[in-house]
Formats: sequence, C-alpha cells, structure tokens
Amino acid sequence: MSLTDYAWAAGFLEGEGCFRKNGGSQCVVVPQVNMEPLVRLQAWFGGRIGRTHTREFPINTWTVTGSRARGVMMTLYSFMSSRRKEQIRRALGIE
Repeated sequence: MSLTDYAWAAGFLEGEGCFRKNGGSQCVVVPQVNMEPLVRLQAWFGGRIGRTHTREFPINTWTVTGSRARGVMMTLYSFMSSRRKEQIRRALGIE
C-alpha cells in the first residue's frame, strides 16, 4: 500500500467506519451500499464482507476483528480526527 492508499482508507473510515470493542475483541465495521470501497479495504486489510437487506436496498458491511482490527486502528491512527482517535483509544483500552 502507498501513503495515498493509507490516507484514502483513513478518510473513508473517518466518514463511514466505526472502531469499537466487541466483547473481548476489537473490531472495525463499515456499512456501505457501494461494494467497491469495501472490496478495496478487504484486499488491503483482510476481514470479511457481509450483506443484509433493508426494505429499500441491501447494505454491505466490511468487518475486521481481533489482531487485524488492532493493526488497522494503529496503522491509520495518525490520519484520524480527534473524535476517531478517541474511539480507537477506547476500543484498544488506552484511555
């Protein structure tokens, strides 16, 4: 990945993503109608893409958990806003 790729991923996750702790493990979750950016994230960081349906349209969700999620959080941390940095710190238990 190039620096531009990391910056793109951080910008996308800044607007669409969620960094959290789910039980005892960290996870990064991104719901999105458009599949293309999720496929890009999956190619770069791993994880899985699932699909759920609403009344209007299907929602695709990229999810990465555990050590991969921690890696995503730490890799993109410096690119994120203060709000997202706080979310990442809480997910990682660094408060």
